[in-house]
Amino acid sequence: MEESETPSSTEILANAERLISDAKYLYADGRSRSAATLIVHALEQMGEYVEAITLEKYPNAETLMGLFGQRPDRHATRQDTLAGDGMKKQSFGTR
Repeated sequence: MEESETPSSTEILANAERLISDAKYLYADGRSRSAATLIVHALEQMGEYVEAITLEKYPNAETLMGLFGQRPDRHATRQDTLAGDGMKKQSFGTR
């Protein structure tokens, strides 16, 4: 993949899984702060994955939930998506 190309949902998910795997090794080695940093990044990758698969299935979809207001940047979009999923799980008791 060239630098200007957008990664596929499969590549995004693979990166998130790699980050989680790396975090496990760091945690096992007593480096919990470094592991936590990787987990946060992996969560952001998971949000990007959800956005990517949504856009693959529904190319014209608006992926910004607007939970925290209208934000133009993609990072905020992913945060809104993750927050919405977390709130849904809390509201309906699913895990």
